[in-house]
Amino acid sequence: MAVAKQDDHGRAADAFARAAELKSDFAYAHYYAGLEYHRAKQMGKAGDHFRAFLELAPNAPERGAVTSLMRSLRG
Repeated sequence: MAVAKQDDHGRAADAFARAAELKSDFAYAHYYAGLEYHRAKQMGKAGDHFRAFLELAPNAPERGAVTSLMRSLRG
């Protein structure tokens, strides 16, 4: 979170992705990795993490925002 607050989106994304790798069932590691990859303009990686988030947390309150962001990845 500290790196994300410094606007170093690539480094933050990699840190969240590493957290998701270490604990693959932690939905919010995927969520934050997706957000930071999206901000870093790495859309393929963002989509991968957003899909994992939606699979792990189908009823999360962020579902609508993530679905909207995923639509923008395709467009």
